[in-house]
Amino acid sequence: MLSFSLTKRAQPPKRAQPDTPALFDDPNADPEPEPLPVRAKANKTSEFDHFTATEESERRKAAGDSMAEQGRFGDALSEWLKALQLAPSNPKLYEQRAQVLLELGQSFDAVQEAQKAVNLEPEYVAALFTLGRAQTEIGELELGLRHLNRARELDPTDEDINFELKRVRELVDKARTLGLNGIQVRDSVGSQPLQRQRAEAAALQAKREQLEEQELVQEDMD
Repeated sequence: MLSFSLTKRAQPPKRAQPDTPALFDDPNADPEPEPLPVRAKANKTSEFDHFTATEESERRKAAGDSMAEQGRFGDALSEWLKALQLAPSNPKLYEQRAQVLLELGQSFDAVQEAQKAVNLEPEYVAALFTLGRAQTEIGELELGLRHLNRARELDPTDEDINFELKRVRELVDKARTLGLNGIQVRDSVGSQPLQRQRAEAAALQAKREQLEEQELVQEDMD
């Protein structure tokens, strides 16, 4: 059986009617707003705003990381601060700012930033470590020791944590033995970045080993 469909006959186009106000329209009323495009509607949703804010925060964090690696610490701090304005609950950003502030000798500010990171994530090892270092630098030896001990409990094999913990324990023992406060003890040994402390400790150990070897050689000769 043949089948076919009927098509409607083409109708002539209607003439456009001029816009005329309705009988009871207010001539002073504001015009109806035009509908928003799809993209603009998406921008008005909280989910979309959160998504773009997170992306922008990560972009600025990465830019700050690169600046810090180049030694541009001031620029890095500024970039991380902008990232925090978009993602204020990111503990990594606070911890990184604390590290750089500590290297710049701004220890009190470093304590505040590191404390914010620990408040957000109490078992964040890097933040506990940085907070302990910063507290030690401002003379709060007991607090510094407490946070370094906690960092070591969470990561007992980390060399930097163990090195700093040993150093701070010695400072605490010295303070207790001599009856000095934390600032006096800190000033008596000086304040240096961790990398320099480790380098000097390694050099001292190498010197001791060299002297011990020389003594053994001398004994063999005698």
